[in-house]
Amino acid sequence: MAAQDYADEPITRDAGPAPLEVIPIPPSTPQDDEAGEVEESEEPVFGDELEEAMAELGEEMPDFGSMFGDAFKPEPLTPEQEARLPTAGRVVDRIFPNGTYARMVDSTLAPMMEGLMGSEIGTPRGEVACLLGMDEDDLDDLDDEQVAAAVGILDPVNAERAAATTKMMLEMVSSLLDAIEPAYRTGLTRAYAKRFDESEMDAMVAFFDTPAGQHYAAESMLIYADPEVMAAMNEMGPAMMAVMPDLIRGMGKIAEDFPEARKFGELNEAERARLSDLLGVGQAELESLQPDQDDDGDDGEYEDGSFLES
Repeated sequence: MAAQDYADEPITRDAGPAPLEVIPIPPSTPQDDEAGEVEESEEPVFGDELEEAMAELGEEMPDFGSMFGDAFKPEPLTPEQEARLPTAGRVVDRIFPNGTYARMVDSTLAPMMEGLMGSEIGTPRGEVACLLGMDEDDLDDLDDEQVAAAVGILDPVNAERAAATTKMMLEMVSSLLDAIEPAYRTGLTRAYAKRFDESEMDAMVAFFDTPAGQHYAAESMLIYADPEVMAAMNEMGPAMMAVMPDLIRGMGKIAEDFPEARKFGELNEAERARLSDLLGVGQAELESLQPDQDDDGDDGEYEDGSFLES
């Protein structure tokens, strides 16, 4: 399928993205060099590397997912809160109905992605400079039309690739959000059951069943991703820069008030013996594992050549 064909397809969510097909690359054909000697190609076999990367990712994902469970451990619902779940579910049905994430992608994420990719396409001067190994300043004498012509020569499918990339990313995000939406709705239901009593949630539902309430409920979650709200987040950068000096001073003060952790070689004899017993590792072995670390605190190197970051 051509890039343009892919870019023009509508975004679909029913089946989600197709499984990634790993196509093994056949061995390269030996080529004769100028001296007449046969030289083997050393191109990496992408299929094998991708399979290994996917297998490694599959092993790591359960740990990644459990990270959130370990960080957020909600208290079990009380019997009274459990009894409120049906009413809480009625609230969630109105403020976060099935398909809310899909609406969020269509109304907010898709335009944002298209705008970002369009911005990249609209300012190709840097890409031309990069492809030619030049400084961007070297192209100052070229007007936009000339730069666009250069892009057409160097990267004739630039726009199609950007559109295809946007479409692919939106499909993947949509598939991900569709997958997690049921769990999110369940969590939202339990949170409402904890935070509001039956009469409060009945009043919410009564309001949500009015014309104004229906409108509010339909927009209440989406409004947080509205472009007006997201644009206001631009203030975060200046605000962070304003607090950065105090943050740096505060971290320096903490470093002064609290001593750094010690390496095994910095322990006294009793502490070494105690740590050796706790770990079940001999002191000599623990001593041999210590990195050679410079006085300035740079990363140390183990005897096997690996590094320990301080």
